[in-house]
Amino acid sequence: MIYEPKKSRRMKCVVCRKTVWTKRKDRLYCSAKCCLRAKYIKHKDKILARNKKWIKNHPEKNAEYHRNWLKKNRKKWNKSQAKYQRKKYHKDIEKSRAKGREMYYKLKESEKNGNKKNK
Repeated sequence: MIYEPKKSRRMKCVVCRKTVWTKRKDRLYCSAKCCLRAKYIKHKDKILARNKKWIKNHPEKNAEYHRNWLKKNRKKWNKSQAKYQRKKYHKDIEKSRAKGREMYYKLKESEKNGNKKNK
């Protein structure tokens, strides 16, 4: 008996729609990553419910997990939060407004004190 290699077949990944050459007919996904993504999509409700339950039962472990993640990914976190922070020119405008308010209130107080002295 002579061994003949299987012919490759063309298929499209169900998740990412990428065309791939495969040796098997029944293959649905191009990679393990796509396979996991499909599993998550299919069982999303169960996975999220299980995660919520775990977080509720283990609040201290969840907090520790977030602290450790933040230690490892501080730069990534700062970069993602930068878009929500106030820009430099906003801070300058606020400072100038605050100075203006201070001067306004000082003027008002001096006017009140001046009016009292005049009476």
